[in-house]
Amino acid sequence: MNLRGLIRNFVIALILPVSLWAQTPETKPVGATELSHPSVSDETYQAILQFYQYDREMPLEARTVETVETPDYIREKVVFNGIRDSRVPGYLGLPTTDNGPFPCVLLIDGITGSKSRWWEDDSWPHGGETTKQLLAAGFAVLALDAQYHGERIAQNDYESPGAMFFQHRWFNRFREMTLQTTVEHRRAIDYLATRHEIDIERIGVLGHSLGGVIIFALNACEPRVKASVACVTPLNIWDPPELAVISPFNFARGIGKRPFLMLMGKSDNYYSPAQVEILLEMIEGNPKKLSYYESGHRLPEAYIAESLEWLKRGLE
Repeated sequence: MNLRGLIRNFVIALILPVSLWAQTPETKPVGATELSHPSVSDETYQAILQFYQYDREMPLEARTVETVETPDYIREKVVFNGIRDSRVPGYLGLPTTDNGPFPCVLLIDGITGSKSRWWEDDSWPHGGETTKQLLAAGFAVLALDAQYHGERIAQNDYESPGAMFFQHRWFNRFREMTLQTTVEHRRAIDYLATRHEIDIERIGVLGHSLGGVIIFALNACEPRVKASVACVTPLNIWDPPELAVISPFNFARGIGKRPFLMLMGKSDNYYSPAQVEILLEMIEGNPKKLSYYESGHRLPEAYIAESLEWLKRGLE
């Protein structure tokens, strides 16, 4: 790791978490049984955002490595330069109704997921049906493999990325993976801007679990995101100081008045109703909406219709 990377990790691991935790008892980060939220200073918030910046001039070196054509859509496997010497693979789906330009929705899976799950009907996010309905409605879609996920699992020595959080409790590594993946979705939008088929003024995001966490941060640092659907976003796992810096509570203020939909499960163990209400109140939103489903951490397929209508209105 170069000197710049060492300095960066030192600041995130030590200075910013300490700043987040150095609050009064009424404002320390949310825990599994606490209903307060971190109200970080503007200075701390701006410092956090610096770690989501990147060199915009760095070449994408993007290319299409595979094309699948069907009567209903064209799917391209694309790859481009991420950050930290990474190559990011993704599936770009384009409707066959016309030549565009199409609004585009970034699809972001949860931990252990992949770009492929957005093309599989029986997958955890009901990905195949979600993608099918978006394409039929005239949206393009783009799903990436997050760091250590999908085709990038070799970078984690072929171990499931879920093990770093649930088994090893390597919170620093989990934080860095999340931060890197967020920035690589910014790079994905850079790539979409090079495609004549895409209307870069109409970019939406839809994600589940870890994908929801990324959506909050992405809104805060990426003004090109115009409308969002964040599903089953975890809110009670941010107690370890190593994780406080990526808590969704830090980024709610950055959403502004962009349309933001939160879809949650009534029996999900990763948040309480009170925590959800606190987070919703922190979003300025115009409009903003919260919907609950009779589910746990996996939403029923019915969520797709509500998401689709929200994105239609938000990206019209």
